Amino acid sequence: MVRFYPILVLCFAVDWLGVPAPARAQDFSGCNLYQAQSLKASMGKEIVNGKLADHAILDGTPDVPVRIDCDEMQFFADHMEHYPELGRITARGNIVFVSGRNRITAERMEFDTKNRTGTFYVAFGTAELRDKPNPSLFGSQEPDAYFWGEELHKIGPKKYRLKNGGFTTCVQPTPRWVLVSGSITLNLDDYAILKNAIFSVKGVPLMYLPIMYYPIQEEDRATGFLMPIYGNSTYRGRTISNQFFWALSRSQDATFVHDWFSNTGMGYGGEYRYIRSATGNGNARAYVINEHQATFENNGQTIDSPARKSYSLRGNMSEQLPGHTRVSGYLDYFSDVTVQQLYNQNIYDASQRSRRWGGSAAANLSGFSLSGTYSYDEYFYGATSSSINEQRPSISFSRSTTRLGKTPLYVNGSVNYSNALRGTRSGTTVSDLTLQRWDSGGGVRLPFSKLTFLTVNSNMGWRGTWYNKSNDPVTGAVVPIGILRQYFDFRSEIVGPVFARVWDRPGSGYAARIKHVIEPSIEFRRTTTVENVKQVIKLDRRDYTIGGSLEMQYGLVNRVLVKGSGPDATAREILSTTIQQTHYGNPELSQFDGSYSTSFYGRPPSNFSPVSLTTRFTPVSSASVDVRMEYDPEISAFQSISLGGSVNTTLLQASGNFSQRKLPTGADLFRSDNFITGAASYRLPSQRLGGAYSFNYDIGRSTWIQQRVTAYYNAQCCGIAFEYQRYNYPSFSRFIIPKDQRFNISFTLAGVGTFSNFLGALTGQPTTQR
Repeated sequence: MVRFYPILVLCFAVDWLGVPAPARAQDFSGCNLYQAQSLKASMGKEIVNGKLADHAILDGTPDVPVRIDCDEMQFFADHMEHYPELGRITARGNIVFVSGRNRITAERMEFDTKNRTGTFYVAFGTAELRDKPNPSLFGSQEPDAYFWGEELHKIGPKKYRLKNGGFTTCVQPTPRWVLVSGSITLNLDDYAILKNAIFSVKGVPLMYLPIMYYPIQEEDRATGFLMPIYGNSTYRGRTISNQFFWALSRSQDATFVHDWFSNTGMGYGGEYRYIRSATGNGNARAYVINEHQATFENNGQTIDSPARKSYSLRGNMSEQLPGHTRVSGYLDYFSDVTVQQLYNQNIYDASQRSRRWGGSAAANLSGFSLSGTYSYDEYFYGATSSSINEQRPSISFSRSTTRLGKTPLYVNGSVNYSNALRGTRSGTTVSDLTLQRWDSGGGVRLPFSKLTFLTVNSNMGWRGTWYNKSNDPVTGAVVPIGILRQYFDFRSEIVGPVFARVWDRPGSGYAARIKHVIEPSIEFRRTTTVENVKQVIKLDRRDYTIGGSLEMQYGLVNRVLVKGSGPDATAREILSTTIQQTHYGNPELSQFDGSYSTSFYGRPPSNFSPVSLTTRFTPVSSASVDVRMEYDPEISAFQSISLGGSVNTTLLQASGNFSQRKLPTGADLFRSDNFITGAASYRLPSQRLGGAYSFNYDIGRSTWIQQRVTAYYNAQCCGIAFEYQRYNYPSFSRFIIPKDQRFNISFTLAGVGTFSNFLGALTGQPTTQR
């Protein structure tokens, strides 16, 4: 094990620089020789390389060393010989070389002051790469790099070549980790290249690397390899994830990744990110999984998994262009939905069943807006069955609500053209329907807010839509006959009378003032009859307008606000509760009301909507509770329940959610979907210790969808992070194993970045990319 006693010598060297001693200085070709009055010195000439050269010999002691200054370089030693004409210095015994922020100690030295190169024997050095301390998650503020070697050759201003030496950025008397190599090229403030390197932690060799590139740049982001992630999985087998980070500039970078799976094959890909300005940024990621044929055991049966190759693409961008124009795009595409579910450790990515891409451009000028959108969405119901929704393109032109002269009226209008495709895919068979639609409309609004406790808003609008295809009124088949649908819409919303009461609580530590507000509301909606409603092809919610009836939506809002004491105190809402229901003159309207989450799921026609209750409780800024319920009085049951809460402090972040949905599907009136999810993470203020736990549980089927535990511990210059996840797959034939147990582990080192791979391993721990 390497022991770093020379660090103590460097500490003594600092003391030498700060302790004055009686000395005299002599100038020799730009170098000053300092010699204490009590020490010996001799001057003469000596033949060196066939030439007669001036020769100064100086002798000191460990307590009072000899010193030579050459420009910004300083040399200290027990014995030194200086050849001014040749620009050569030789020394032995307790040598200390100082150049800027770098220091080297050695037993023997030969140095060329003209070329600023030299050789140090049995040498040790430190290099400070930052102008100020760099407190990190390891709590280290020491010089950033320490190196040593049997021979240390200085071949440039900041470039060294080490023979049979080592390197570490953990500068302590006993470093937690070291890299030892027979040949090291060290370029300070840039990189270190090691050949045939052995990586050791606490003296235990862990890894052999034929060649290694180690970044030691002053900036926090530097090009280099990141620490690998090791793991094991029931499906993938033993795994190793490696990444190379390329810092292209301060505003853009690229990452290349390779994952090895002992059971199934490998994955590889890359990611590019950029930030052009405060209004322009983007990223793109591509990942390929190349699986070979594999065999698995399941309930005593041998199952073969065929070889296959799949890929996923992700990206998004947003740019602000001249002329008040913004363009944006997104991409979230995969070639095989089953592979996504088998490999992804992130529950959101694993359960995602839609792939999509699109882009848009929008320009705004003087209240007018012009936008264009192209989008593709495909939702999977199985491995090869899906529905397709495509806009190619959709173009809109609109005028925002504008006051009409000096009148109390406000007007708005819009025109939209869309060329839409709706289709289904089953295996390789695709059936689709294309439809062109022109939609235009406008409205007039008359607000009334003269009274502080009462507000009235009345609207009148017209909408006309032309479709190039329609449904046959008799057979219901799609025919190439265009139709025009139009109707008038009248709305009037009344909010109030509003009741409020205030309580003063002087001296209260929580709230010096409490305010309670009760706000009733009612809205009347009347839509004229749509004569050809059955001929309209339904693309989205705007096509479900039926008309010919009066709707009335009524509700009540309760709010509680608190205000602290002090001149800078502001009011904060701690409780908000809204309850509402809608009455329909036409019962069919209850099946297509977007105000209620259960309306589009086969609800029987009714004159009344479910009763909706929404509550948000925020007793403190770091904690909140949200409740949403929909109760159907027709069947006397809650159709939808969602209860969630969160706590967010500097040390603890936790959230949980319970959801239940009961919908009529065929003979089963109550098909219950009950889920509970939760996540919590905790970390010490120093970030040395932390962990996280998350789960998803299906109450209706009494099944754990997944459980995941992540923890990390960082001590001084190194640390460890690990995670365990148990993931239960759906009981479908395309999943050849019922569950996957995954374990990942990675080490963290000061100065070397860590990461979460593209499959979501080790998310939740502090990660850095250097």
